[in-house]
Formats: sequence, C-alpha cells, structure tokens
Amino acid sequence: MADIMSENFLGDFLVASAFDEDPRYHRKGPGHSLVYRARYAVSRALLIRKDTAGNSFNFDNALGSALSTGLSNLYYPAPSRTHNAILSHFAIDVADNGFVNLAPEFWPDFRDHVFRRHHHDRTPGR
Repeated sequence: MADIMSENFLGDFLVASAFDEDPRYHRKGPGHSLVYRARYAVSRALLIRKDTAGNSFNFDNALGSALSTGLSNLYYPAPSRTHNAILSHFAIDVADNGFVNLAPEFWPDFRDHVFRRHHHDRTPGR
C-alpha cells in the first residue's frame, strides 16, 4: 500500500505538476481498432499528454516510479534492496502503468456488451 500511495503522490502529483503533465488516461474508445487501442493504452507508460496539448515522455510515470522505488528501500528487507531487485521493482512499476490502462480503455465496452440486456429491460411499465 505504501508503494502505491508514494508512487501516486510523487508521480501523479509532484512530478506531473512540475512537468505540466496530465496524468489522467484519455480513452480512445470503440471508434478505433482493438489493436490500436491496446497499443495506445500500453504506450501511455512512456508517453503522456502535456497540459499544453501534445505528447511527451512520461516523466510522471518514470520519475514517480524511480522515486517510489528509492523510498521503498527504507522499509523493504535487505534481500529486496539489491541492484537487481531495485531495477526489477522500477521496471515493473513503469510497465504496470501501461497495462493498468487497459482497464479504462476496454471496461466500458465489456460492461455495455455483457450488461446490455439490463439496459434494454428498463422500459417503463415492465
């Protein structure tokens, strides 16, 4: 929980503010192909929208993950503070951000498809 909280605070607040980045995920939606949407969602681990429009390198994710990984060394046990463990933790944090974006990209489509019957059954008088 401390890892997630520190990464969100350091990346999504401090770093994003300092670099004028918009840490929100902006969904492409069903007007695009499945492959394009999946690639776009995962690419957001390394690319981000700027507050002034356009894309740039995702300092929010990279620096936020690096700072969070460094902070976690204060409370992780010694075997989890090796160079390989630290690099692995950092890489997983950065990649995880991209894969987590698949949920907001595709969940609305899945939800609408699976539960569409319930939307149609809500007619008055039934």
